[in-house]
Amino acid sequence: MNVLITGGTGFLGRRLARHLLAADAPGTTAISRLTLLDVTPPPERTTDPRVRVATGDISNPLTLTQALE
Repeated sequence: MNVLITGGTGFLGRRLARHLLAADAPGTTAISRLTLLDVTPPPERTTDPRVRVATGDISNPLTLTQALE
């Protein structure tokens, strides 16, 4: 499953991302790619290969298109 979190580098977005990536319980769908979209880059870099960071404004159609690719 692919997931896009807008506001993904903020307080709630980062915690939601960590929770989703850690939720490998039986009967759940595994996260294959998680994209964090925000206007600012995250304060720390992730080493998880499933995570991609996109920086930009969600109201910009080009930014949103690139985040969803």
